[in-house]
Amino acid sequence: MGANLLIALAVGLVAGGLITGNMRRKLKTVRKQDQAASYVRQGSMKVTRSNEYYLYSTVSKSAKPKNEDSGGGSSTHTSSSGDTFGGSSGKF
Repeated sequence: MGANLLIALAVGLVAGGLITGNMRRKLKTVRKQDQAASYVRQGSMKVTRSNEYYLYSTVSKSAKPKNEDSGGGSSTHTSSSGDTFGGSSGKF
């Protein structure tokens, strides 16, 4: 019984290999393309609506380093009109 199983398996593999090899030979002209213009017949398709959907996002988070110098500080900003803003101690 073991010999018959091996023979059947070998015949199946050879037949499958011949069939898929023949199919692969016919597909030699197939190349990956970004758009379908080369295989869509002129005037056979009309796109009436197109949408883009946002599917995935990746968010990376990291801890803000703690500033050991907590003495506050001061910063100012001068606007284009000449007014100065800021200058507080930085403590809340």
